[in-house]
Amino acid sequence: MAVARGNEKGRVERAIRYIRDAFFAGREFTSLDDLNAQADAWVSGPAGDRRCREDETLTVSAAFAQERDRLLVLPPTAFRPTRSRR
Repeated sequence: MAVARGNEKGRVERAIRYIRDAFFAGREFTSLDDLNAQADAWVSGPAGDRRCREDETLTVSAAFAQERDRLLVLPPTAFRPTRSRR
């Protein structure tokens, strides 16, 4: 998706709003590890159990399982940023 495509921007914005409203709203976490654990559980549960927009016969988890083999492998070394903010 191109950066300036106005007709597809709403779809991206709705996905971000869904995460804010369904995951972050009212949630508390004590550390980044705690946040990641909660996010993993949410993705595996409520977020993954919803129906896939492109194919209503699939859940999001099932659609991801079908696509998993086509994903690119991550590079063996982690990305090293040149700048860091704390």
